[in-house]
Formats: sequence, C-alpha cells, structure tokens
Amino acid sequence: MAAYELRRLQMTKSGEEIEFASGSFLEKELDGNVQYELVMHNVPRYELFLDNLQSEEPVHVTFETFDNKTGRADMNVRTVNKEKPKDNIVELETIHPIEFK
Repeated sequence: MAAYELRRLQMTKSGEEIEFASGSFLEKELDGNVQYELVMHNVPRYELFLDNLQSEEPVHVTFETFDNKTGRADMNVRTVNKEKPKDNIVELETIHPIEFK
C-alpha cells in the first residue's frame, strides 16, 4: 500500500477547486487488483458530492499530492459524512487506472 498526502483536488469538468483541511491518496492492492482512494477531511462544500453518491455517477477529478504526483480519474463517491459539521468527510474510490502526469 502506498499513501500520499493530498495537496489539492479539482473537479475536472467545472474547474472548481475543492477545499479541505487534510486529505490522502491511497493505492492498495486487493486480490490482485489495484484500488485507489481519495479521502478528504473537513470539506466545506461536501454537497457537491451528494448527487453523485445517490446517483452512483462517477465524479471527474484532478488531484495533486505533496510528492508532486498528479492524476486525473473518474471516481465513485463512497462516503459523504456530514454528521459532524466540523469534520465533513468525503471518500472517493476507483479500480480503474488513473491517468498520471
């Protein structure tokens, strides 16, 4: 498993930057398949992900880590936790290859 600290995330189609307090990009191998996850904490505009969670439509994102790893992917919204307003968590995942620059 590889883990990277997330620097920024942008909605690819609209170009809108997604603000968050902290985040991570994870690469895991499960049963011979690579799975990618983006986890963001304290996301003020979590509602941008709610429609995609309910419709199960992927979101198109571009992201960058502090290790200068930049990628673009279509990711499924796994979690939008808005129970605690000060810790809104958004989790995205995909098993499809990520386009890295």
